[in-house]
Amino acid sequence: MLNVLLWISIRTIGAEKRAGIAEEKGEDIKKIVVAKSQLMEKDRQEISDLKKELEVSKLLHLKEIDVTVEETKKSAALSILQSRIKMAEEASAEGFDMKTLDLEGWRRISAGLMGEKMETSKVGDEAGDGVEKEVPQGDEGKDA
Repeated sequence: MLNVLLWISIRTIGAEKRAGIAEEKGEDIKKIVVAKSQLMEKDRQEISDLKKELEVSKLLHLKEIDVTVEETKKSAALSILQSRIKMAEEASAEGFDMKTLDLEGWRRISAGLMGEKMETSKVGDEAGDGVEKEVPQGDEGKDA
C-alpha cells in the first residue's frame, strides 16, 4: 500500500510539474504571439506608407514626363519656325516674291514660343496652330 501511495504521489507531483511547465509554455507562447502580431502590424503600417509614397512618386514622374513632352513639342515647333524664317529670309535675299508667306506671323509665334510677349492674338492659341499651317490673318493685317 505504501508503494501505491508513493506511486500516486509521484504521479501527482509529475502531473503538477507538467501542468506548471505547460502553463509556462502557454504564457510564453502568448507573449510570442503578441510580439509577432505587434511586429506584423508595424510591417503592415510600413507597407501602407511605402504604397502611398510609391503613388506620390508615380504621379510626380508622370507630371515630369508631361512637362518634358510639352517642352519637347515647344522646342520642335520653335525649331521648325526658325527654319522657315531663315529659309524665307534667304529666299527674299535672292529675289523671290515673299507676299504669300506670313513671315511676321511666324516671327510672332516664334517669339511667343521663346517666352516673349506676342504682338497680336490673331496668331494661333497653341504652338501647333502656327507651326502646322501658314496663318492668313497676318497677311490681312499687313495689307490693311
